[in-house]
Amino acid sequence: MPPPIMVGMTATTVSYYHGFLTQLFQRYAQIYITSQELLDIVGNIKTLTDICLKALDNVSTSGIKHFLNKLKDQLKVANLAYMLWLQYMTMELIFKSYNQ
Repeated sequence: MPPPIMVGMTATTVSYYHGFLTQLFQRYAQIYITSQELLDIVGNIKTLTDICLKALDNVSTSGIKHFLNKLKDQLKVANLAYMLWLQYMTMELIFKSYNQ
């Protein structure tokens, strides 16, 4: 479930205890899963051969590297897109590969 980006309310009256709205967002936070947690779960799928990762949140470069290394023997295609750190990570991987 993606994180809420915007909440809109129309024609509301404050006739209910405001704590209900707080409880709603607390429950949402309890079931929200981060991209890193999702990668940990998906990394256990032994039949996975192709993956496209787009706009992941709350995941580090080392988290992506760990995920790809974990699946390196079975993945044929891994696409990464729309990540703010993608350019830095790509340059880092190219630099390390070139210097080894």
